[in-house]
Amino acid sequence: EPLDAGTGFVVVRLLDTRDAGVAPLDEARSQIESAVLLEKKREVQVARLGETLAGVPSLTGLSQALDTEVRTQQEISLSNPTLTGYGSEPRAVGAMFGLQPGQRSGVVEGQNAAFVVRTVRLVGGTEAELTDEVRAQLREQVVQRKQQRVVQAWLADLRDRADVEDYRNELL
Repeated sequence: EPLDAGTGFVVVRLLDTRDAGVAPLDEARSQIESAVLLEKKREVQVARLGETLAGVPSLTGLSQALDTEVRTQQEISLSNPTLTGYGSEPRAVGAMFGLQPGQRSGVVEGQNAAFVVRTVRLVGGTEAELTDEVRAQLREQVVQRKQQRVVQAWLADLRDRADVEDYRNELL
């Protein structure tokens, strides 16, 4: 039967079942090997980057020592912590926002790689930019979001408690 997912309907088909408990090693081996290999690669990257970073004063020197390139990322936000070429990297993006402009981080272990980041500049969201007008706009946006959530929750509750019989399949 179709399931109501709130924003649409979902039809699900069960392809396979497994007994509860730990999967047999033969079935889980490839997943385990991939996860361990990725973890070991990350450890090697972090160690190598940390050793090289200790003796190099700049990102350019670091990239030359590791035979890689410095990449510039623009328009990064905390709400979408994605880095071009690396995917979702919330730790690296968080490190960028935790630095003052011109400041360099230590080694940041990401999900897909190890990073050393330097924040060039931060745009928006500074204390000086929060005028009374901007604060009022932000407050209004937050109130509207909360009102929308309350209405959505109320409608979902009404839908869940409703005793409705659906005869559309018979009539259409």
